[in-house]
Amino acid sequence: RSLASEAWASSAVGSRPTSLGAPCFTRDVILVVVDALYGGEHLEMCDAPLGALVEVYHACTFFGLAEPTRLTEAAIVRSVGEAQLAEAFAFAHEHSASTMLAGCRRKLLDEFASLCKHEVWGSLPLDELELALSSDFLAASSEEEVAAAVLAWATANPDATPASTAAASSS
Repeated sequence: RSLASEAWASSAVGSRPTSLGAPCFTRDVILVVVDALYGGEHLEMCDAPLGALVEVYHACTFFGLAEPTRLTEAAIVRSVGEAQLAEAFAFAHEHSASTMLAGCRRKLLDEFASLCKHEVWGSLPLDELELALSSDFLAASSEEEVAAAVLAWATANPDATPASTAAASSS
């Protein structure tokens, strides 16, 4: 597995379960969570490695801390590079992380021109691609660029069926 995949593993990076089955978070993670409870400035300006942010996210959700969880989701989106966007979408969907999902969608719209040329393009979820292509805020320079991006995605996913086509064929 790649380092990026390790960072997105569903269990917190660096944490381990206790004998009671609850995760045991590192001292640094607990300090970041406590800091977030008393202001959150650290998470808003955070440039921590992705794996550490994912661990902080797991701690915040474990302790049921809504605002620190939201701040951590936003920090994760800021630290996600092009190569990690598909994994970020999957993580956000798996954990119902609405702030992270919205941030990933904004990133896809804003960075469309470079993302559609990146090797990760074919890994993006079809439903997210459909949402982006239907948006008025897609940062594309031309219709030809959008058509080339769709063709590249379709080439990477020959068995994919758009939701609109699947719905029409099932009725």
